[in-house]
Amino acid sequence: MGQPGLRRLTLLMLVCLLLVPQISAKEDRGNDWGVRATLLMTIAYLTQWPQAVLPEPDSSLRIGVLGEGSDTAQILRALNERIGHPDQNLISVNKRTIKVNQCKNLEEAGRCHIVYVTFAEKERWPQILRTLQNKSLITVGETEEFVRLGGAISFREGKKGYVFWGNLDEVRRLRREKVMINAELLEPPFVTYVLR
Repeated sequence: MGQPGLRRLTLLMLVCLLLVPQISAKEDRGNDWGVRATLLMTIAYLTQWPQAVLPEPDSSLRIGVLGEGSDTAQILRALNERIGHPDQNLISVNKRTIKVNQCKNLEEAGRCHIVYVTFAEKERWPQILRTLQNKSLITVGETEEFVRLGGAISFREGKKGYVFWGNLDEVRRLRREKVMINAELLEPPFVTYVLR
């Protein structure tokens, strides 16, 4: 692994260690929802938001989950477990608190900074992504198809760990909006970019 690859891996590992409480002996070490929650928190941590989006130093960063069913309940539980850690220094992002909520509609999703769209919403992905596309928020999904349709980032467990996809057009649009996802997180081979 070259210097840039090692630097990215070190950065990601450091962020995960800082953000996520240690897994207890009772907790399932293969907890896929816990990993997804960690990845969402990592994206939040590695993103700089413009003052227009987070105008006050104490403005909370909002992570929304759009979807219904058991997947939604699982990711909400995993996120809330992480932000409910007794050491609040572990779960603040750039000194901002994190709020997690289930978005019941696109209007609520549009008020978030990161929106995780569950697979249960697959039939609505095109409509969801069109509606959220011009907002200063990061859409996160679970498949390559999600980024092909306009989502910013997607990840899914693969044979050798997690596979990441990124939509270069959407990442560039976010940068024009001054939503700056850390460049090292977004560089290949860490993320595979998908052309729409």
